[in-house]
Amino acid sequence: MRRAVPLLAAGALVVAAAPQAVAIDGVAIHRETDPALVGSAVHFTAGPSGTADGLVYYDWGLECGPLGPFDWTTHTASGGFDRVFATPGEHSVCVKAYDNTTYFSDATTFNVANPGNRKPVAALTITPAIAPVGGQVSFDASGSSDPDGDALDYRFDIDGEPGFEVDNRNNPKLTQTYVSNAKFDAAVQVRDTSNEQDVAKVPLVIGDPDPLKVKLAAHERGRRVQLTVTTGRPVKVRIEVRTPDATLVGSKAGKVNKRAHTFAVKLRRSYAKLVVIARATDANGVTASAVRRIRRERR
Repeated sequence: MRRAVPLLAAGALVVAAAPQAVAIDGVAIHRETDPALVGSAVHFTAGPSGTADGLVYYDWGLECGPLGPFDWTTHTASGGFDRVFATPGEHSVCVKAYDNTTYFSDATTFNVANPGNRKPVAALTITPAIAPVGGQVSFDASGSSDPDGDALDYRFDIDGEPGFEVDNRNNPKLTQTYVSNAKFDAAVQVRDTSNEQDVAKVPLVIGDPDPLKVKLAAHERGRRVQLTVTTGRPVKVRIEVRTPDATLVGSKAGKVNKRAHTFAVKLRRSYAKLVVIARATDANGVTASAVRRIRRERR
C-alpha cells in the first residue's frame, strides 16, 4: 500500500502521493521470421513492458516453456535472438527478461517446415587469371554451395566455346595447360541432386592476345617538351625526360583515357639533346614503354 507523504507548501499542508515503483511489468516474445524453415535463420525479439529499473537483461532458452530452462544464452543485453533449426516440426523458444528489481518470462511454440529445393550458388576462382602460354592454370569451384546441403556436380567451360565440355562429376578442381594466346570467359556449371543449376564466369587471359603498345611522339619547345602518347586503350602513364647521361630533368604522371593524349613537361632550361621515356600500365597491371630521343629544334 502506498502512503501519502505530507508536504508543507505556502503555509498549508499538502498531501502528495509516494513515487511510483520503477520496474518492468512483463515481457512478450515475438517470432519475426515467417515462415520458419529448416536451414534458415529464424529471428526472435523480446519486448519488455513498463519502466525498467536499470538495464534489462535477457536469458534465452530452446525447446522450453515459460519457466525455462533459459540455458541457451544468458545475461545478454540484446533483445534479439537468431536460431537455425536443423529438423522440421514443432519447436519452442523461451526468454526471461529482468532488471534490478524483478523479472518476467514468456515462451512461443511454432512449426519449422522443410523448404522447397533451392538453387545452388556457383563460385569460380582461376589462378593465375593472366597466365603465360605453356603455364598451368588452376580452376577451383570449391567455393560453390547449396543452401539445402545437397551434393554438387561440376562441369567446366575452359575454352570459351558454347557448352561445358569438361564433366568433372563431384570434383570442384581442375587444371589445364594452354599452348596459344587466348582471351575468354571461363565458367563452371554446378548442379544439385534435383538438377537445379547455377553458373559462374571468370575472365581468363593466356599470353597477351592484345598486347599493350606505346607510341611516342615528342618535340622540344624551349623549356618544355611536348609529347603525344598513343596506347589504344586506357592506361596510366609515367613520363620522364632525361639528359643523355640519364639525369632526370623533368617528369609527369597522367592518364590516356582513350587512344592517345598529349602532355607538356616543363624544364628548368633548354637542352641540346634529351631522352623522353613513357611507361604505361593498364587496368590488368600490364606494362609497356617507349623511348624517344630528341634534339633542340633550330629556329
